Amino acid sequence: MRDRIRTALADRQGRWTAAISSLAAAPISTIHGFCGILLRQHGIVLGIDPSSSVLDEQQSLDLAREAARETIRQEILSGNEDAENLFRDFGLNELVDTLVSASGWLNSLGQDADWLLARVQDQEKTAADLEQQIGDEIRRYGGSFEAIGERFDELESRKAKHPLRKRDDSRALLPRIGQIAGVPTSSRLTKLAGLYIERFLSKKRVLNAVDFDDLLLGTRNLLREHNDIRRHYQDHFEALLVDEFQDTDEVQAEIISLLAADPQHPGRLAPAKLMIVGDPKQSIYRFRRARVTVFFRLLQRILDEGGRLEYLQENYRSAAPIAEFSNRLSELMMDGAGKIENIAHAQADLSYRVRFSDADVLKPKSDAPFLGITYVAAESGAKAAQGREMEAEAIARLLKEWKSSGRIQSWKEVAILMRAMTNVEIYLSALEMHGIPVYVVQGTAFYQKTEVSDLIAFLELVLHPDDELLRATVLTSSLFGVPFEELLPLPAVGAVCDRPSKIDRPYSGSRFSPRSSVTGLNTATPPPPPRFSKTLFARQISTLS
Repeated sequence: MRDRIRTALADRQGRWTAAISSLAAAPISTIHGFCGILLRQHGIVLGIDPSSSVLDEQQSLDLAREAARETIRQEILSGNEDAENLFRDFGLNELVDTLVSASGWLNSLGQDADWLLARVQDQEKTAADLEQQIGDEIRRYGGSFEAIGERFDELESRKAKHPLRKRDDSRALLPRIGQIAGVPTSSRLTKLAGLYIERFLSKKRVLNAVDFDDLLLGTRNLLREHNDIRRHYQDHFEALLVDEFQDTDEVQAEIISLLAADPQHPGRLAPAKLMIVGDPKQSIYRFRRARVTVFFRLLQRILDEGGRLEYLQENYRSAAPIAEFSNRLSELMMDGAGKIENIAHAQADLSYRVRFSDADVLKPKSDAPFLGITYVAAESGAKAAQGREMEAEAIARLLKEWKSSGRIQSWKEVAILMRAMTNVEIYLSALEMHGIPVYVVQGTAFYQKTEVSDLIAFLELVLHPDDELLRATVLTSSLFGVPFEELLPLPAVGAVCDRPSKIDRPYSGSRFSPRSSVTGLNTATPPPPPRFSKTLFARQISTLS
């Protein structure tokens, strides 16, 4: 038995060792990052240049709005009455937003402009059929206004016998009238959206660029249309784990389903191939076209094909009172029995309602340490500084207790968050007196740190060595420490003052305000500046590295 246990443990250890060693090569990324890799390797078969740049979300939106404005302007100038009517009805900004939204909606469904234009024909045919039906109904029930006038007295005398029949017959027409009321505007929008989409795609081709939607659609088309490529990746991935699946759209779900499909039975998922993780209660990205219904649909498919559903209820983040409050509130807001109608957000689309069941109840981790709150009582009448000193001392003592008891193994496990850095020296002093090493992270953001902004300016100067203002910025920075007054003989610094963002802050070692000093240089007439020394900067790069 001992040998069997030893063998089993060795086998398990070997598998974990192999898993850890291969972790660096594991394809772990966002779905957009994954799609980018596939298209760089195989996109040429779809006509996508592997060297295409990828537009970020804001760049894509800016380009889309530009394409929408150009489309509207072009169609109005060419005499397109539909575009003119839409412009009058919506206004420019709302019409641009509508076209851009339509494009995103199509992409999330995996459809293109041809599909959209085909819907126009369906709408117009439906409208024509409904108009014919309504005309027939009016002729059958209404006759002419003259006839109605002549029969008014007769109808009045007969209404006691048939008080509601005619009215109900007329009301029966209202839903049909409502069906066609929006068709003209919808058709105009659809046609204009098709033109806009073509222009948007053309602008991206000119830039040799793709956006996130292109990555998704391209990958979906690649896997759907090319069996050899799809089979390669189906064989390549032994298993797929997709986190935050409640935030996926139709196209993303199709990509995942294609990768997880059984090569021998393409209509089914491969056994034990796909795991999705998600919480429909956290589906908050509908504005990005995520659909919680996609989550439920694939979940049901997995269950229908022999998979199983596991609930992860143990909460590692919250104490019991917080978890209990969250459970009560979630049950109130998400119960499908109608309680949501009492909430202010009751106007939301109820097709997206998520029910709250026993499986959704959070259970606090039983053995989790209770952090608690330490109250430091200062003496009556004590000044604020004395209170801070007492607080700093209490923190230092608490950390030493944690270290002695083994609750923390290393000081690196501790971070002290402060509302402001004003009194940081008081806390540093208390920690140092107790022998606790401490490192202070200064600044409100990484790129606002002096050393970071100095290095960025330095690298910009390497790229643009003739930029005199950058030269002054770098020379007076902490990298070189040249006093600002020593730059007074440089006339170009005052002459090139179109980049004030580079000189807004005072630099280390400077006794003058950079902005006021540069302004004062405008009247100076010093000798020509010295030549820029690339050797000096090369030496500085070597020192920094």
